[in-house]
Amino acid sequence: MPDQLTVPEFMDITNEDYKAPTTSVFCTRMAHCRNTVGALEEALDLDCSVLHKIKKSVKAINSSGLTHVENEEQYIQALERFTDNTVYKDDPEMSDYFLRFAGFTKELTGLFKNLVSQSLTSICCRSFCYEYFRPDLKKTFDKAWKDYETKLGKIEKEKREHAKQHGLIRTEISGGEIAEEMEKERRLFQLQMCEVRNVVHIQLASERASLYFF
Repeated sequence: MPDQLTVPEFMDITNEDYKAPTTSVFCTRMAHCRNTVGALEEALDLDCSVLHKIKKSVKAINSSGLTHVENEEQYIQALERFTDNTVYKDDPEMSDYFLRFAGFTKELTGLFKNLVSQSLTSICCRSFCYEYFRPDLKKTFDKAWKDYETKLGKIEKEKREHAKQHGLIRTEISGGEIAEEMEKERRLFQLQMCEVRNVVHIQLASERASLYFF
């Protein structure tokens, strides 16, 4: 598994980068940041797939529940009509039994109907898969990474050419050497990492609330 970063590790190296850019190790850990976002996206995509199945199942429960309620109501109506049967007109006690049973069934059906029509419908209306990873957010993060890589490549090429003009060969450019020139791109990259983390945190909190509601 590619190296990744925890939130505390990211905060530590970012804070270090703000305090001392020329000695910071942040630029050497940026690939780890990208690995972390990629792994997180993959895990959340899997969660999203599972939640889609849950949503589909809940809708099926809702549909079958409404059908059940409809059948129960027809059953209650049949019981109530049955008490008018001439067979029991001379037997008030038996007629009363049917009425009581119809009333009891009606109460249970009412409770079940309330559960189906309110609770389950409410859950169905909530989008379980409310885009953990908004496409625009991931796109912005990838752009920040690409912009950093593009400018880094350009600066390294310029420094190598400059060294070559003076008869030197540069095989490696240190992060501290280009820290100031790359500061804008690093800050934007760090901002996008924070955006990803905040969105995921909010989405997961909302997801927990949905599950507790159910």
